[in-house]
Amino acid sequence: MSHVIEKCSAEKHLSLAEQYCKQCNQLVCKQCNSEHQHSLMNYYQVIQEIAQDSAGLNDKLNLWREDKKVHDELFKIQVQDKYDSQLELVSKHFRDLHDILHFKEVELKRELKSYQDENLELYTTIVSQLEHEIQSSTEFLHEFKDVSQVDHDPVSSNNNQQNSDEVKSQVLEKYYKFKKNTNGDDNCKNQDYQVVSLNESLIINVSNTIGTMELKKRFRNIINKNNNDTIIYRYSSKGVERININHDETTLIVGNEAVGQPPSNNNGYLYQNNSADGMLILFGSRKYYMLDTKEKNPVWVTGDWTTNREKTWYQPTIYDGKQYVYIVGGANNGDEANFKAGRDIYKFHVSTQTFESVGELPVTSRFHSLSIDGDFVYVFGQNNSKESYMNRIDRFNVNTGIVEPIYKATEAQIKGGFGVVTGCFDTQTKYCYCMGQQFTFFRYDPSDKSSKVLQPFPIAATDKRPLLHCKIHLDQPKGLIYFYYLQDSSSTTDSISVYNIKENQWTKISNVFQTKAGWLDYFSFSGL
Repeated sequence: MSHVIEKCSAEKHLSLAEQYCKQCNQLVCKQCNSEHQHSLMNYYQVIQEIAQDSAGLNDKLNLWREDKKVHDELFKIQVQDKYDSQLELVSKHFRDLHDILHFKEVELKRELKSYQDENLELYTTIVSQLEHEIQSSTEFLHEFKDVSQVDHDPVSSNNNQQNSDEVKSQVLEKYYKFKKNTNGDDNCKNQDYQVVSLNESLIINVSNTIGTMELKKRFRNIINKNNNDTIIYRYSSKGVERININHDETTLIVGNEAVGQPPSNNNGYLYQNNSADGMLILFGSRKYYMLDTKEKNPVWVTGDWTTNREKTWYQPTIYDGKQYVYIVGGANNGDEANFKAGRDIYKFHVSTQTFESVGELPVTSRFHSLSIDGDFVYVFGQNNSKESYMNRIDRFNVNTGIVEPIYKATEAQIKGGFGVVTGCFDTQTKYCYCMGQQFTFFRYDPSDKSSKVLQPFPIAATDKRPLLHCKIHLDQPKGLIYFYYLQDSSSTTDSISVYNIKENQWTKISNVFQTKAGWLDYFSFSGL
């Protein structure tokens, strides 16, 4: 028997439901229409609205997919890689602690045994002396007893007078000799044993210190919009500054009298790019310098770089965003044989602060720029005292240690404006963006070896000075290339030029630096 509906409900109606109430989020039929007090829409109009929204939903869906992809990449770089490096760091430190404890244990046991050996030697000497005295005393007492018996026996005394006199003489001689020996030097017996014990209070202090080891936790929204700000960390004679280009904010993090700070007047850092997550890493010819700007009171941490065979300085460097800084070539004005430049390639492990030699450039070079794409470091420009700028691009494989040429400008190309002083690599399009010595800006495609001149760099036509020192940085997410340049070593500037890849247009940001920056300064772009 079928159930007869007597009254409309949200699920079932007395007649066909052709209207819809947005406020109640339910269908309405003719029977319940009169009882409904909200405005109604035709059901088919609602369907048309949904269809229109669906088109926009597809766009949102693509955006969410892109956001997920970006979030995955950011999580890997800022969270997963950080975890992996910290896990390795914890393992290293505890391995080191284990080694230190083991070596100290062996050392203390060896020292303890040496004291015990000396004590045993003294013990043996004393016991040997005592045993000798015991034996001598026993023998004397025995002989003295015989002599005493002779003196108290009249018969023996009369019959053996002559023998008795001899015995007495011998006993007396032995007695005084024995007395002389036993009253001799007792220094040996008076010596003290060396009784040593472990200073347990120090052990307790070490144990307590180990017990206080902890992890520092901080929260980070890896897709926070504030992370889109372009940040420059600068080190100069003024100290360390954090510059937010987007908000025109400059903060002095550490002054110019900090303990352990890098020398700012005889080493150049312009070609170094090692700022990430607030950590600065600078390299001299024999030392490295690290500063964690996130600390409440940042302190420079320094260490030795003894493996710098070529004693280079002013080294071009780049951080891979994970755990290594790659150091490629550098300057050495005293090395005329190698044209005042180096060719060695090192990688510096950020967590363990260790250096490893990983390759060589095909030519010695000092003033060049670096870009990184996965397992490859791109080297743009290259310069030494013999050839000046060599107008080339090389690619270094961090896994194999092999350097392969990507681009080498011919004389005709150089005259046509396609020489290379500096450049950067676009990891999405796989294009190389290059700047020549006469400020010709062009794009090079390694896949088909084609070049395209882009919007000319805005420099006065009357200024014929060539490009000398420069720094270039690609902000991949924003599609912007930041360019800083000097035309001689005495120049300084407070501005940075910006190229918009999509719009093919240059603009200039003035007053970026509160004090003008020169070729010795360190500054590195960081979006974190």
